[in-house]
Order: sequence, then structure tokens, then C-alpha cells
Amino acid sequence: MGTIINGNGLLGKLGINGIKTGVTSEAGDCILFSSVVKVGNKQVTIIGDLLGADNRGQQNSDVIKLLDSIRPGFNP
Repeated sequence: MGTIINGNGLLGKLGINGIKTGVTSEAGDCILFSSVVKVGNKQVTIIGDLLGADNRGQQNSDVIKLLDSIRPGFNP
């Protein structure tokens, strides 16, 4: 089959396990993502999106900031 290259640098960071990235001139860089968070002895899946980033680097940074800001709100 060969090597498959993935351009989503967020995969594996902060429990991010994917969904979809994309870019258009109208919408900018966009991402729909899922992330798994451990809450007590359970795992919770977070689904989020970020639209309109100027570039992939900004998009990735903003998603990490978003996840970092909401994780403390999950309590068992």
C-alpha cells in the first residue's frame, strides 16, 4: 500500500484524534476536531471546530489554546 502522509500536525496532541481539516479563500483555514479527555475514570470526547484562521500555524495554536482553556472545567 505504501506510506500515507497526514498534514494534520495536531493529531496525537492533547488527545486530538482527528476529523477534518480544510481551507478555502473565503473561510480560511478550518478544522473540525475531536479530542479525548480523561475525567476521573472515564473518557469524554470533545468535538469542536475552528473557522477562519489565517494559516495552519494559527489554527493549530488556537485549537490548543481552546482545549487548554476548557479542560479544567471537566470534573468527575
